[in-house]
Amino acid sequence: MFKGMLSPMLSITAINAIAFGVRGNVLKYYDSPTLFDHWKAGALAGGAQVILSCPSELAKIRMQMYGVGAKTNLRHYQGSLNILLKIYRSEGLVGCYRGIIATASRDVPAFGFYFLCYEASRRELVKKNYPELMTESVAGGIGGVMSWVLTYSIDSIKSRVQADGVGGVCKYSGLMDAWAKSLQKESIFDLNKGMGVATIRAFFVNAFIFPAFVYSRKFLMERKGSAA
Repeated sequence: MFKGMLSPMLSITAINAIAFGVRGNVLKYYDSPTLFDHWKAGALAGGAQVILSCPSELAKIRMQMYGVGAKTNLRHYQGSLNILLKIYRSEGLVGCYRGIIATASRDVPAFGFYFLCYEASRRELVKKNYPELMTESVAGGIGGVMSWVLTYSIDSIKSRVQADGVGGVCKYSGLMDAWAKSLQKESIFDLNKGMGVATIRAFFVNAFIFPAFVYSRKFLMERKGSAA
């Protein structure tokens, strides 16, 4: 059940640090950022964190595909990090970034909508004077849900591109080929199978992430102020 989870667990802190850091620095350039400004900042953040999310998810997918294909592959991989090392040795750095265009095509809009929906929800909740913890939790959860709803089909294609070739046979020549061949056999609704579970998880995960970020930042700013 938890096969392939080590790599994303190890990288999620760094990925969130990049995403929230880039977003925060971009927003500094706006005196009164609009919702579209929040989308742009989020999109740039999504593009920046691809440098980590792509190899991390490649390792996760390859680990989940463990034993698929020829019998000689059954003991080929011992873990997620081992997968990346073997890919690097055989294919170089380019191999570790297989599917980077597909990953970027998902993450750029996903993070844009993630932060846009969070900010839009946060503003409405602030107007109604909800407690800060509740505001951050609910707004964060909504942002997480909407980012998945709007990009889940892209994620399905991205996963197929990164899983391609595990058994020694490549089905797709690239992202657009994967889209075309998938839609020949399936509808867009088929590509969204499993979205319900993903969105439920996204709500609760992000209902924790945003308050954690906000209160951690407040704590650090207070420490910085008291030390000055």
